[in-house]
Amino acid sequence: MDESKGQVYLIDILVSLLVISIVIALSASFSAIEIKNSEDMKSRNAMITNGLSATELLVGSAGVPSDWETRAGLPAGIGSLGLATQIGDVTYRNELDIAKVNAFLGIDYVASKALMGMDASEDYRFTITYGNGTVLAEKGMDAPDANNSYMFTRYGTWNGTNVIVGLKVYD
Repeated sequence: MDESKGQVYLIDILVSLLVISIVIALSASFSAIEIKNSEDMKSRNAMITNGLSATELLVGSAGVPSDWETRAGLPAGIGSLGLATQIGDVTYRNELDIAKVNAFLGIDYVASKALMGMDASEDYRFTITYGNGTVLAEKGMDAPDANNSYMFTRYGTWNGTNVIVGLKVYD
């Protein structure tokens, strides 16, 4: 009778441990990559949501209060920004109020980000242009080397002329 059955050699144990260690290391590595990717996606989604909300807020509302541009000590007392014209109780979406645009351009950059609901880590460049590219108003800074950037475009009127309102959001 052979007495050597069921013997385990040291080399077998070491190879098994090596294989298990490699599998565990690869699993941990892939998990870390997936966690990073999901965090990046969450950040991009938040940036897109903030950009969409900000452009809708700027072009689609008169702001809160609706006469915010006439108040002293801006940006104090502003609940939200809005550039749309309001006459009485009627807001004219996409019709830009020149006084509101000028007041917006005068607000501190950091304060304007907060009033548009943007994260502190995000930056923006706001423009109002004619269809031929002539710039009527701009605020913020551009970053061609940003990790993520998204351009949001709305159309409106400025003194009865069609314009393009652009907001580029980036990190």
